[in-house]
Amino acid sequence: RQQASRKEAREVEMAPIKLYGMMLSANVTRVTTLLNELGLEFDFVDVDLRTGAHKHPDFLKLNPFGQIPALQDGDEVVFGNDSAAPS
Repeated sequence: RQQASRKEAREVEMAPIKLYGMMLSANVTRVTTLLNELGLEFDFVDVDLRTGAHKHPDFLKLNPFGQIPALQDGDEVVFGNDSAAPS
């Protein structure tokens, strides 16, 4: 029931969840899998580490460490390998 409640609450909110990362990252894949298993819709925002996008000022506002993944849900941002999708 808790999972259904989260999904229902999520549908009421306006801003979609945003996942920032690179699909080649195992940690980003873990978060993607978790979001899909929970049935949560999200927008994927590609952060290409090869071009230095993780050091861009806009991304550093979300995650001052410049690491992926970063998960934004409204005004709340969660980042770090273990905090976004615990194993």
